[in-house]
Amino acid sequence: MSENKSEKLRYTVLLVPNNAGRVKQFRISFDLIIFISLLAAVVVLGAALFVVNTAQTLNQKDEEISKLHDVLLFREQEEIVREARIEELENTLREAKNTIETARKKSDNAEKKSVQAAIPSVMPVKKATSVPEYQDEEGKQYIQFLVEEGTRIYATADGTVKSLTKDEKYGYFLRIDHGNGYESEYILKAKPRFSVDDKVSRGNTLFVVGLDVTTLSYRIYYDDKIINPMDVIKIDG
Repeated sequence: MSENKSEKLRYTVLLVPNNAGRVKQFRISFDLIIFISLLAAVVVLGAALFVVNTAQTLNQKDEEISKLHDVLLFREQEEIVREARIEELENTLREAKNTIETARKKSDNAEKKSVQAAIPSVMPVKKATSVPEYQDEEGKQYIQFLVEEGTRIYATADGTVKSLTKDEKYGYFLRIDHGNGYESEYILKAKPRFSVDDKVSRGNTLFVVGLDVTTLSYRIYYDDKIINPMDVIKIDG
């Protein structure tokens, strides 16, 4: 019965040293060789698969890193654009504030000048002899100017002609409302150049003194009460 059985192949492996010493040998079966070969093949294949998988993973990681780098670069560019925009907006806001501040100052100055221009703080004549704080028969203060032919009588502030009447004894009474509680009145025997409701500005010529005119009486009212003109007039104005 043993004759019918095929014998298993066995291989003898000799280990021969270089120094010609004792030779060692051992036997190994064919099945073990196949097993070892298969195991080696599996290991090699696994290593190859691991290398391929690792390479693919590294490629994916490289792609992800490249995408992240692109995203980061895009974000940096966005940040640069945003910072430039913010700086531009800050400059625009600063310019707007400066413009508003300049306009406000101009408006304040214009308003201040307008207020000042509506206060009768200058003399109605440039060359004259005056008697300040002169009392008339009713105890009302006014300034009387001695004027000569050709003298111009000027409006002492911006305003509107409130009234214009004529008196046989004193001549014309021209009264200007300056719109801030102040009113000025000019009394002299000369024909006025403005009528009721006319707008006048400081420095406008109201009268030109004629040959038979010698005096100008000038009054200032505040809240409909006559006040001392010298309390309002700036001598250096």
